[in-house]
Amino acid sequence: MRRLFLFLVSLFLLIGSGCASKPKIKKELIFKPQNALQKVSKSIKVKVKISKKEYQEQGKDILWQKALKKGLVAINRQILKEQLIVRPTNIGLNPEQILFSKSGDLNPIYNSYSNEYIQNFEINVELIPDFVLAGRVISLKENSYTIGEYEFCYIGIYHPLALQKNYFFIGKFSPQEDIVRIVGVGRIVQAIPESNVGKDKDKGYKLLVQGELYEVQEEIEKGDLIFLPIIKVRAINEPVVGSTTSQQEEIVVEPKYLEEPNLPKESK
Repeated sequence: MRRLFLFLVSLFLLIGSGCASKPKIKKELIFKPQNALQKVSKSIKVKVKISKKEYQEQGKDILWQKALKKGLVAINRQILKEQLIVRPTNIGLNPEQILFSKSGDLNPIYNSYSNEYIQNFEINVELIPDFVLAGRVISLKENSYTIGEYEFCYIGIYHPLALQKNYFFIGKFSPQEDIVRIVGVGRIVQAIPESNVGKDKDKGYKLLVQGELYEVQEEIEKGDLIFLPIIKVRAINEPVVGSTTSQQEEIVVEPKYLEEPNLPKESK
């Protein structure tokens, strides 16, 4: 009787785990050439501050990295708020896309009161859900501090692109509606050289990379899609309105000064 009970429990767990696993869908059924090309463009201005110690130890180039992360996180929050939905396509884009570029001169202003260097930036992001700029989550690594949450993932990139300093958006594909919901953002930490698997056609991807998850709205699963955006960062030297981003409108109220009334002169 005990053996029968253990067998039924094992069978139940096996069936449950099989139902919970995400079904694998062929990429040909996701990235369809008949779908129209879609481009989602976002732009934001951010103010980056670093301490004098950071500036002395790491140099002013650290400002580019901080601006990139701050801008992408802010744009991701805007996308999540909008509940962005895209339709994946495969129209044969040029795989030699320049995914990251920067322009402008760094000229941070030193604030002696806060002991910080301050620089303004403009971040432009273009999300194109095309097969050339896409990949798939291969596996996940749990967070070392929070059980059930993930901090790293391994991603199979369909095309071996130049991935220097690149971020990615994460999406969940719905086969019924043929759409992808964008649910988060992350950063590519490193490419794994031994995983240049161009000869291995069964895996379906050409490069394996390690990604760090930043902000996600839903639980990330094996099989979720990622899209590599085209990012342009520009250092600007004019002041940015608002404390953090250009999307925060600042209302300035000019003070009004009352004129001194003309009092009648005192009679002698």
